Amino acid sequence: MDGYMHILLIVVFSLNTKWHIDNRFDGIAIPSKIPLYLQFAGGAYFLAREMAQVISMIALGIFRKWLLDVTNWLDMVVIFLVFMYG
Repeated sequence: MDGYMHILLIVVFSLNTKWHIDNRFDGIAIPSKIPLYLQFAGGAYFLAREMAQVISMIALGIFRKWLLDVTNWLDMVVIFLVFMYG
């Protein structure tokens, strides 16, 4: 599922970027809200996955291990950027 969501985010981010550039410089592009909603849905999926991981680590009493793992920080940066650029 993660792979599908990453592909989804790449596709909808490219569509949203193309619309934004066309709209900013030409002013004639008609936006479609569907790619924007899909981008937020992809970000919400990854956020829910990370929150489930955090809750399970807290329940096991090893939350510090989650904090010290660099890949978790990378995931959180990706989630932040998806929502910020959305």
